[in-house]
Amino acid sequence: MEAFVNKDTQEPGGKRHPHPLITILILSLAALFCARGQPASAQLPDGTQDYTIQLIEPPEGAVAVWYTLMNESGLVAMQYGLPDDDPRFFGHTAVLEKGTWKNIDVPGSISTGVGAPSSSGCVPVTYVREEAGGVFAYHSAVYHRGAFTVIPDHETYQFVLNSMNDRGTLVGVIADPEIPGVYRGVRLNSSLSVFEVFDVPESSLTAFFGINNASLIVGRYERDGERPGFLYDGRIFTDISVPGALKTAPESINNNKVIAGSYVRGDGSWNGFMLEKGVLKDFTIPAELVTGELYYTLVDCITDNGRLSGEFGDDNGDHGFIATPKPGRK
Repeated sequence: MEAFVNKDTQEPGGKRHPHPLITILILSLAALFCARGQPASAQLPDGTQDYTIQLIEPPEGAVAVWYTLMNESGLVAMQYGLPDDDPRFFGHTAVLEKGTWKNIDVPGSISTGVGAPSSSGCVPVTYVREEAGGVFAYHSAVYHRGAFTVIPDHETYQFVLNSMNDRGTLVGVIADPEIPGVYRGVRLNSSLSVFEVFDVPESSLTAFFGINNASLIVGRYERDGERPGFLYDGRIFTDISVPGALKTAPESINNNKVIAGSYVRGDGSWNGFMLEKGVLKDFTIPAELVTGELYYTLVDCITDNGRLSGEFGDDNGDHGFIATPKPGRK
C-alpha cells in the first residue's frame, strides 16, 4: 500500500509544519500555503495571557519537535526528530521521567510516533519496521511503565494512532488501500474487537485526533477544497472552523468538553486555539519567550484541569511547552 508520510515539506522561511500524525499525506504544500488572495482570519480574543508557560526542551540532539503531549497526572511524551532521520517517517518518541528524557522507541523499529496518553499513563505509539523485500509496514502498541503491549495488525488496514482515552478506546487515521490518497478516521480498541472506520460525508479525508471518556471525538476533514475541523458525538459531525482560517485542526478534547488545537491564518501562519462553551480564543506563544522570530505555535493537548501542551519554533529551533491556567482564569 502507499506509505504514510511523516510530514509536509518545508514552510516558508525554512520552518515546517510539524505535525506528522495530522498531516499523513493530508495536504500539499501548494494548497496549504497559497495564501495570496485568501481572506484574512478574524482576530480571535487572546487566551495566552491566562496561562503560565513552561518551556520543555527536547532530548539532546533533536532538530525538530513534532508533538508534545501530556496527561492529567503530568506525564509528558514528545515525538522529535534527529539529524539523520528518514524524513518519510515519524522520528522518535520519549517520555519525561523525573526531569530526564527516556526514549521509548519500539525495539527493532526504524521510527516510532506517539499519540496522546490516557490519564493512567498508557501511551499509544505507531512504529515502522522494514519487512522482507524492503517494504515498510506500520504497526502499533501501547507503552505503559516500561513495557509494550502490541496491538494486532488489521487484515486490511494499516493505521496511525493519535489518542487514547481512559476506557481503552483509541482513535487515529487509516489509508484506504483501494483508493490512493483517501484517508479515513478509525476508532478501535487494543484487541481489535472494535475496529470502526468513519468518513465525513463526501469528504476525501477524515482524520480522528482526540477522544475523551464520553467518546466525543475531534478531528478534521477535507471536502471541495475546504479544511474544517469537527466534533463527532457518535451520530453527527459538527463543523469547527476558525473564521477565515485556511485550515482548522482540533487536536484534543477533555472531559469538560473543552477543545484545543491549531489553525492556519490567511497569511499562512500557524497558531493555537481553544474552544470553550462556544467561545474561540487564540493561543500564540508571547514575544518574551521567543528568540528572534516566532515561526509557529501549535497546541496538541488539553487536560481536564485545562493545561495545554504543544510546541513552537523560533530562531533557536523547536521547543515544547506546557501552559498552566493562572488562578482565577475565566
